[in-house]
Amino acid sequence: MKVSKTAKTAAIFGIGACIFVTTAFADMALGSGYDKLKSSAKYTTSQLENGLNNFTVEQTMSVTLDDEIVQYHNWVLKTDNVNKRTENVTVSKSYNEDESEYYAYDDMTHSAYKDRRDNQLYVTEYSSNERREDFYKVEDLFQEEGAVEIEKIIDAVVGNLKDLVQVDKNKEGNDTFSGSLNTSQVPALVNGVSSFGIKQIIGSEHESNQDSLLPKFTSDIYVTSVEGFASENEQGILTHSQGSVSFSGKDINGQEHQIDVSISIDLKDINSTVVTPPDFTNGIVNQYDANSTLNEKYEGAYVNNIVIQEGSDIIKIGERKLVLEEISDNQIIGNLEETVYEGYEKKYESKSLTFTKIEQNNYQTIIDYVDQEGNTGSAFINRNEGLDSIYFIYGVNGDIQPNFYNGNYVKVFE
Repeated sequence: MKVSKTAKTAAIFGIGACIFVTTAFADMALGSGYDKLKSSAKYTTSQLENGLNNFTVEQTMSVTLDDEIVQYHNWVLKTDNVNKRTENVTVSKSYNEDESEYYAYDDMTHSAYKDRRDNQLYVTEYSSNERREDFYKVEDLFQEEGAVEIEKIIDAVVGNLKDLVQVDKNKEGNDTFSGSLNTSQVPALVNGVSSFGIKQIIGSEHESNQDSLLPKFTSDIYVTSVEGFASENEQGILTHSQGSVSFSGKDINGQEHQIDVSISIDLKDINSTVVTPPDFTNGIVNQYDANSTLNEKYEGAYVNNIVIQEGSDIIKIGERKLVLEEISDNQIIGNLEETVYEGYEKKYESKSLTFTKIEQNNYQTIIDYVDQEGNTGSAFINRNEGLDSIYFIYGVNGDIQPNFYNGNYVKVFE
C-alpha cells in the first residue's frame, strides 16, 4: 500500500507520542504499582506470542490541533496462532486527505491485500510453506534485541517520581492502573526531547508540504498534561490501556496552539477470535516461489522519479537510475545515480551510490554502499509485484529519506 508523506509524518508523530505516553505512564506507576504494571506488560506480550490460541487487538490513535482532528488511525489485528492466520484492517484519515482503508490477510499459502482506491483484492500464492513460518506471530517486544537496555534507560529517566499511580480493583476484582502528570511533574529530559522531536517532525512536514495546516512553532513546545489508564483480566493480561498527552507552543506569529494526542489499545475476543479467509475467486493472483531474493534475470537498469510538491502541484524534478550489472548468490555489482533537473539543485541534494557488499537470504537482501562523499550506508532491495519492477530503498540504517520517496523502480527495456 502506498502511503502519503503527510500520512507518514502524522503516523510517526503518533508513534512518537505513544512512546512518550508509555514513558510518562511508567513515571506515574513508580512506587508500588510500577513493578506490577511492568510485569503485567511483559506477561501480556509473551502470551500474545506463544500463550493464546487467538485474539483481536484494536488500536486507535488521534492527533488534534486546537481541537481539530489532523490525524486519525484505527487498526484492528486478528491473529489465529492455531490455524496460522492473520487479518488486519486499517482506517486512516489526515486533515487534507480522504479517508483511506486497507485490508490484509495472510495464511501459510496465501497473502492478500485490498485498499479503497480500486477495491481490488490482490493475492499471492505460495508454493512452499518454508518462507511463511512464524509470519503470523506477534513478537514479544521484551525479548527483542536491546529491550533490556531500553528498559533500564526508562527506569533511570523516570526514577525520580514516586507514588503517582492509583492501583485499584475493578468490580471483577482485577487490577487497574491510573494516574496523571502536569507540567511541573514531567521530567525535564523527557520534556526537552519531546519538544525537540515534535518541532523537527512538524518542520519536516512543512518542507514536504507547503500547504500544511500545521503551525510553525518558534517557542519551545512543552507538555501540559499526561493521563494514563490500564486494566488487566483475571489471568493478569492487560486487556485495555489508554493514554493522552497535551503539548502547547507558540507559532511564528506568537499565537499559542495546543496539540493533543490520544491512544487506546484493546485486547479482546481472547480464544474466541475467528480469522476467515477472503473470497479469492475474483482476486488478481500472483504466483510466488519460496526464494524471494534476486537472481540474474533481474539484471539491468531501473528508473524512479524524483518528485516534490510546489503549492498544490506535484512535479518531477529529476530521475533515479538503478543499475544492477551482475547478480549472484554472494554479490550484487551495481550503482544508483540521481540526476536533478537544472534549477532544482537547491531543492534536492542528489546522491550517487556504489554497492560494496550484500547480505542475502530467503527473506531479504541488504546492500552496503558508499556515496559520492565517502559516506557508507545500507539499502534494502527485493523483488516487487510483477516482473518489470523491484523495490529499493536506501538509508535503512537511519539516514533521513528524501521527501516523497517511494521504493518502486521500473525496468528499462531497450
